[in-house]
Amino acid sequence: MNLHEVYLAAQIAAKGDNSEVKSQTALNRSTLGYQRKNLLLNKCVNKTLNGVTAIVNADNSITLSGSNTLGSAFVIYFNISTGLNSQYENNRKWISNGRYILSGSEVGADVQVRLSDNNTSDSRGISSKNGAETEFTVTDDDKYVWARILITSAADFSTPVTVYPMIRSADIADNTYEPYKPSVEERLATLESIIAPQTMSSSIQKLTEIPAEETI
Repeated sequence: MNLHEVYLAAQIAAKGDNSEVKSQTALNRSTLGYQRKNLLLNKCVNKTLNGVTAIVNADNSITLSGSNTLGSAFVIYFNISTGLNSQYENNRKWISNGRYILSGSEVGADVQVRLSDNNTSDSRGISSKNGAETEFTVTDDDKYVWARILITSAADFSTPVTVYPMIRSADIADNTYEPYKPSVEERLATLESIIAPQTMSSSIQKLTEIPAEETI
């Protein structure tokens, strides 16, 4: 049994039926790293657009200051999962089917998720507005997923505000923000990719160290 199989066995053993138990189990798995609490990877960089300045903090939250000088709503980050300004780039589905909760918005800054079956238009959109949470479901029909921050037309951040974009499993009741981090599954895959070549190299090295007369 390799590391990945051990992880899957632990995953199966951790399941519960009661909703409160499921929430706590999901939170525990998140705390232990068996699953990420926040599935939304933020690769954005600092920028100023239409009078609004966005500063990406160490925990991947985003502090906004200034005010909207455009007079209409605009998107300051088209794809928060990649940091790209084009909303139709690198959007291959990066979360599995299931129920999720979107959160982290502030007044004047909506956190949005867009889903598409063709990556040339939005099939549907989900928004977290004014600090509220929104539950949504990802299905087989959703082939592309991206997230963005929408600055509303009347946005005024003369007193800076910080948004905490997060997508978490709907099984997790605790809405406390956590930055994205690799899951145990991803870490095990990385570890195995490192161990395997090293083990092979070590074995080859040991074979080359055997004296000729001892070689079988």
